[in-house]
Amino acid sequence: SYPPLPLTDTQVRDIIDSYCSRFHREHIEEAGCMVCGGLTKCIDLTPCAEMPSRMNRLLTRPGIAWRERLTDTDPHQSITGPIFAPDCSGVCLECKASIDNNIVPKFALANGLWLGEVPAVLSCLTYPERLLIARSRSSKCVVRVAVSGMTKMTGNMISYPNPFPALYDT
Repeated sequence: SYPPLPLTDTQVRDIIDSYCSRFHREHIEEAGCMVCGGLTKCIDLTPCAEMPSRMNRLLTRPGIAWRERLTDTDPHQSITGPIFAPDCSGVCLECKASIDNNIVPKFALANGLWLGEVPAVLSCLTYPERLLIARSRSSKCVVRVAVSGMTKMTGNMISYPNPFPALYDT
């Protein structure tokens, strides 16, 4: 029948409880994967203690990542142990599936993707300072579809090299 009957107090309470349980902190909070460094929902992370012991052996890759050098005289030293993202304690589902199959995950930091932590000097730069040290400048565009008149958030990205000699000479 139309219009439908109003909801009872019990139904309203059930709807609110369902909504609150879906938006509980653990369902929307994200943390980093210690293997690939990607942000993942906390509910989808497996704690490190539950991972197999072969994970350390799989992710130990000497000669792939190097320790930070603070001066020119510091020696080049390879990271000898497994390469994990710092301050992360869980493994995402994709990395866990690869490790369970005894395969190094595609986006693992141990595949040469680990650049190290951002130095403190570079972590608090202003926007103009970031532009000055960037090697390229990117422009993004929003495309308007002529037929429907709707906009898309995807588009081509054009990268322009920064003219370092011109910047230094001025």
